[in-house]
Amino acid sequence: NCEQSWNGEAKLQNVFASTKIQKGDELVLPYTELLAPTGQRANRLWERWRIRCSCAACSSPVPESDLRRVKMQKLLRRAEVAFDDAPYSDAENAIDMLEDYLDLCDEEGLHTKSARLEAW
Repeated sequence: NCEQSWNGEAKLQNVFASTKIQKGDELVLPYTELLAPTGQRANRLWERWRIRCSCAACSSPVPESDLRRVKMQKLLRRAEVAFDDAPYSDAENAIDMLEDYLDLCDEEGLHTKSARLEAW
């Protein structure tokens, strides 16, 4: 529900809400690639930080969630190729793919600015 950014000029780490936070909610930051499947996220977190995540997405994994996240990765790659390597006529197709990606972000509850900026 939060994200971080580095302000090099002020030499400060800024944390800001990426979703509405209710009183009493725990503030959480992503420590790994949000689009990776559950098992891959768990492995990376353990290998790098020696932590086990207990967020809703990691503690009660749903196979459909992993499938959506893999689909999101593929959509981003295909859209990038369509924009970079194809004639202008494929831009419309790429935009459709990015709209599908943003719809999947909503389904997954990925409201972070960084996840949505992937579409730009």
